Amino acid sequence: MTRLWIVLSAVLSAAGPLMATWDPARALVYLAASLVLGIGTFWFLLRQSLNTPHAPRFLLAPAGLALASDGFFLFLEYDAHRYALAALLGILWLVYAEHVRLYVFESHRYRVYTLERLTFVFSTLSAFLSAMVSLGFLVLAQFPLWILVPLFFLGETLFIFETLWASKMEEESVRRISIFGSLLLTEFFVVFSFFPLSHLVSAAALALLHYGLLGLLRAELIDRLERRVLVRYLVFVGLLLLLILSTARWS
Repeated sequence: MTRLWIVLSAVLSAAGPLMATWDPARALVYLAASLVLGIGTFWFLLRQSLNTPHAPRFLLAPAGLALASDGFFLFLEYDAHRYALAALLGILWLVYAEHVRLYVFESHRYRVYTLERLTFVFSTLSAFLSAMVSLGFLVLAQFPLWILVPLFFLGETLFIFETLWASKMEEESVRRISIFGSLLLTEFFVVFSFFPLSHLVSAAALALLHYGLLGLLRAELIDRLERRVLVRYLVFVGLLLLLILSTARWS
């Protein structure tokens, strides 16, 4: 029964982009309905399974990814891309929910740190999609920057918090660090919004910065921010960022 609820929540989360592709006139209705139903189904499962006030926090990773994916859907032109997005969202949701099930019901089969790593992936992918959406609204829809900045900040706070919380860190420190990291990444977002780059390139750069900063913050909170870890993140992120910006078209 539990696995049936998991599959149902994944199907509902992917149904929005599919239905919106078939009937674009009601796209917003389908996307909103699938988001609410997918999250609601998973939340019901968590409330029935975990007797703890922190149970809904397992929803943060898939909910953040679903919300960013639905926003990204609005900027896709081709049906093939929309189908791919729906399939990716459904598969990732299913994988995450299945590992939550193993963590709760079959701990002997659960592989340690799997949820932490999955959440890190969800966070980075959500950061990329949300940056694409924010820059898309700024460039293509001409939304004012002062509206997008607080929304971007809230999204980054959610993405950072979900990853650090999943790593079983002290909540007070997680909240403080999440706000600090979000402020820093929001400043980068404002800077990139003035660069003459495509929103795809800017979003990739912002996602890379998110990845690097999140990795360093996590290492700091678990007292593993050694010199080699710092150098590894700085070199990896720095080289990829240099590659992205040097090969991008500045116009």
